[in-house]
Amino acid sequence: MDKEPKKTLDPCRNCKSEVELKTRRCPYCGILNPTVKVPEILKTIFIIIVVMSIVSYFINN
Repeated sequence: MDKEPKKTLDPCRNCKSEVELKTRRCPYCGILNPTVKVPEILKTIFIIIVVMSIVSYFINN
């Protein structure tokens, strides 16, 4: 069983150029966090809202 090598390049979500996964800003178009996908952002926001709702529920009761 061969292990796949770690993927170090991903397309920028704005200009589609190949950039490193941990790059903070795309060197071609300048967008921040070029490899973060919109579903990942929405999932993170949803999780934060759920956690904040649970915490506020227990604080207010």
